[in-house]
Amino acid sequence: MQRYEMFIDGESRKPGAGEWFPTDHGAITAYLEDKSVWINTGAATGNPFVLR
Repeated sequence: MQRYEMFIDGESRKPGAGEWFPTDHGAITAYLEDKSVWINTGAATGNPFVLR
């Protein structure tokens, strides 16, 4: 499975939140799994994910 990292504008700027959240983190992985179909559409607008 391809590894995704995501950056959420605003959330990441909270103190102590950090910036990059690797999918190794269980909660993030679960979130990406829930959104996987939406992400795979490659939505041009409103896409909060930066796929690398």
